[in-house]
Amino acid sequence: MPNGPEINFHNRRGDSLHFLTEIGGDGHRLWAGTMSIRIAFLGHSTVLLQSGSLSVLTDPVFSGRVFGLKRHSPSSIWPADYPDPSAILVSHAHYDHLDISSFSSISGNVPVIVPEGIEGALSHLITNPIFALTPFATHHLPDGSEVTALPVRHLGGRLIPLRYRATCAFMIRTKGRSVFFCGDSAYGEHFRNIGELTPPDLALLPIGNGFPRFWA
Repeated sequence: MPNGPEINFHNRRGDSLHFLTEIGGDGHRLWAGTMSIRIAFLGHSTVLLQSGSLSVLTDPVFSGRVFGLKRHSPSSIWPADYPDPSAILVSHAHYDHLDISSFSSISGNVPVIVPEGIEGALSHLITNPIFALTPFATHHLPDGSEVTALPVRHLGGRLIPLRYRATCAFMIRTKGRSVFFCGDSAYGEHFRNIGELTPPDLALLPIGNGFPRFWA
């Protein structure tokens, strides 16, 4: 993340949340104008993005354990303490990105956007409307913002049996700005292609291993 001014955001309980960076606005003049994009890192691939009236939650995981592994630090917020997001993005079905129990505290009215092929992992367990996107397909939100699915290099899946293997990244466009949320991906030419097609203003990228190559 670039170094920017500290930003405080307050949830319904009045708790102060620390945003890692701000883009735009009078406090950090990376661009002209007053449009700002605020990001809160909540753990692993869970990110809260806010821009004006738009609020997007990615890969929500708030449980104390995931696939038997204990969480090292609690999230700074719980969904019930935060106003309903405009949309939830799920990049793939791995348990550290798709945690079904975390949806119990999220309103069933919030749309969930997923890569086509994993909607079956959620549809019988949550009441939220689910929109499954093929690569380069776009979902339009009521405020005019757009969410586009983009290809990544990663093997998804859910046990048992191994299924729901589709994966994707997302480009979020709102009021002339764009944010790239990668989810998980090894390095590949798709990053160059995405950058040439739609250069993002801000990229949320994972840090991880790329070996073995067949798993990346």
